[in-house]
Amino acid sequence: MRQFQFKIQQYQTDAVDAVVDCFAGQPKHDGASYRIDPGREAKSAQQRLDIPETPDSGMRNGEIALNPTQLLENIHIVQRSRNLPLSPTLVRSKAAPGAPNLDVEMETGTG
Repeated sequence: MRQFQFKIQQYQTDAVDAVVDCFAGQPKHDGASYRIDPGREAKSAQQRLDIPETPDSGMRNGEIALNPTQLLENIHIVQRSRNLPLSPTLVRSKAAPGAPNLDVEMETGTG
């Protein structure tokens, strides 16, 4: 079987840095725990024992602490540094109410 070989590509690193820079000033969290909706599927006793943590625990990102003005200014800084047009406003996510929707475009490096 053929193995994948991964190497660090500068265009990928630049894209990651751009996203991280949009959230400059965001406090670091080690993770926020929450309760998972157990759903309606019944599990056997063995399935419940195979789970290393409590079956209703989970992890998610911390809440965005930056106010919308600061977040938009951070985005503008990233856009200016890459000679991109400035976004006039933040676009709200339909999937996650209250969260911004960010589009990230990246060169593929394939030419």
